Amino acid sequence: MNKDFFSSAESRNLPLLSARLGKFFFGFGHKTLTSEMLVSSYPELSWAEIKQTHSAKIVESKHGETAPIDLLEADAHFSTDNNLALIVKSADCVPVLIACDSTEKPPAVCAIHAGWRGVSTDIVQISVRALLEKGYAPTRMTIAIGPHIRSPSFEVGLDVARDLKAAAKRAGISEMQSVIFPHSTSSEKRFVDLESIVRHQLMSLSIPQSAIINLPIDTLTSADWSSFRRDGVRAGRNLSFIAIKTS
Repeated sequence: MNKDFFSSAESRNLPLLSARLGKFFFGFGHKTLTSEMLVSSYPELSWAEIKQTHSAKIVESKHGETAPIDLLEADAHFSTDNNLALIVKSADCVPVLIACDSTEKPPAVCAIHAGWRGVSTDIVQISVRALLEKGYAPTRMTIAIGPHIRSPSFEVGLDVARDLKAAAKRAGISEMQSVIFPHSTSSEKRFVDLESIVRHQLMSLSIPQSAIINLPIDTLTSADWSSFRRDGVRAGRNLSFIAIKTS
């Protein structure tokens, strides 16, 4: 599956790439999309956020449990509640949205914020394992990897490259030259393909590659998306979300 999955977007004139897959509703918002715009445009949905700390922690979100001032600290959350949209915020980090279908259990959704720290500490695999432990089959999952900083733009030092190389090895990547690339002018820097590492982390848990949707948008080079590397503290955040939408 690829970005054409989002070609029939249910955007309601928002700066948003969105798509429906049965009962599941995926969304990746441009930098101008705000929470207020989502609440106004989708009154049938409730919205859940987390306090992101570049951790490897996943929590459960439910309707009406947490006030905005008292958000749970985590970098992934899941839910089986209908019409509850799970939000993650990013500005170069990788947003990962997971839909879990089942004939035996209520459907579930999961939203993950995977920065390079999260990728290096396996937040994606930790989140998927939590879903597997609850009885969801990897072959019934659909995953969308949203806009993030891509390998031609993601320049890192040797220490970060080393941590991501270790994560790539744990994900089963044997040819490191396919995800970590030399720098043209500095022996102390590397370029890294975060999307490929995340994809292999998913496939290492028996999720079919055909079930992984990738939006090949580089947040650093695309003016429609927030990028901390490009704009520093002035950068906004891209809102990504997933919901079980029944209304």
